[in-house]
Amino acid sequence: MEASAAAAAGAGFILVRHIDAKVDIAEPSRTILFSQDPSSLDLIAVEKFAVVATGVSAVGALEANSNADRFGATFEVSRFLAVAASLQPDQTTTFNDSDVDRGSREFLAFGDMPIAVPDGVVAKARVKISRYHSDVASALQIYREGAVSVGQSASWASTIFSYDNRSKVEPPSPCVDLTGIPRLLVSGPYIHLPAGEWRAVATFSVDSRAARHRYRFEWGGLEAFTSFETSPRQPGLYTIDMRHEWQRVAFAELRVVLLEGSLGGDLTFLGVEVTRVG
Repeated sequence: MEASAAAAAGAGFILVRHIDAKVDIAEPSRTILFSQDPSSLDLIAVEKFAVVATGVSAVGALEANSNADRFGATFEVSRFLAVAASLQPDQTTTFNDSDVDRGSREFLAFGDMPIAVPDGVVAKARVKISRYHSDVASALQIYREGAVSVGQSASWASTIFSYDNRSKVEPPSPCVDLTGIPRLLVSGPYIHLPAGEWRAVATFSVDSRAARHRYRFEWGGLEAFTSFETSPRQPGLYTIDMRHEWQRVAFAELRVVLLEGSLGGDLTFLGVEVTRVG
């Protein structure tokens, strides 16, 4: 990082890697923080961020936390990316997947300042990873350029959601056995979104027995969300289209609730397409 630090110094800034940064940053107004780490949000007072904000960093962070709860790791990584995406454009520069594809070891931050990418980041892009990690990385591609514009969308695969233990789901199959009491069937994926209005289009199918039941779909956070109730009546493939507005960076959850007891039937949850619409 010596050359990058020298380039930053030449432009009047101090370059600090988050791994080296403790709580004390002497001159936050002149500091560029290079980070892949969600805990760098504790240093939000710094002037500028150079961010590895791609699926590569998400996978790296998740692999580094392999002993931790996978949903907890996704929660923290997405929070970091969403906050970084919400900063002013002149505060952040993003290392994206096109740079990885070219095998780049550095990127130009804030116009013409070369920032060295830590060893291992490019290599992680080519390491075989689990289906879950791959689908999380794909979902977080919405942050590949930093800020998320109106019209941008991301696919959230069924594999990154969680399922009720009674439902006898065997990952990666998204088929839910409805036998049992009324309950929450599907929830997740706890990925953070920036402030704005977000549309969620959930796709699912039901067999003839599952089609008779009533369901509630919820889109939003724990306390504020949009809900929609439906009873398909006929077997087949269906979509539920909902919108909810985030007032600030916060995690998003889509929930599917079975509203009545069931003696059987299968609901197949096929994931969600999310789009920023406002």
